[in-house]
Amino acid sequence: MESIILIQTEVGRTEGLIRALATMDEILTAEVVTGPYDVVARARTATEDVLVHQLETAIRSIPGVTRTVACLLADQERIVDLGADPALAEIRS
Repeated sequence: MESIILIQTEVGRTEGLIRALATMDEILTAEVVTGPYDVVARARTATEDVLVHQLETAIRSIPGVTRTVACLLADQERIVDLGADPALAEIRS
């Protein structure tokens, strides 16, 4: 099950959040964005229960995270893989 997770942080906390997300196996990509949320992450979990009760809880426990919203992708067949995100791969190595 894939989802997009919108994450809001305290000011100045996005770098630490990105580093923490890079250690989570379920996180496929993470991008710093502008607007009401600070980071948008793409995740893959086995079930909706794992997403809601484990992954979101883990993300909310990262220092500086103030809010998360998980949006399940409605149609997995519409996903187009445009390649791996080199920025996240660099952080993970």
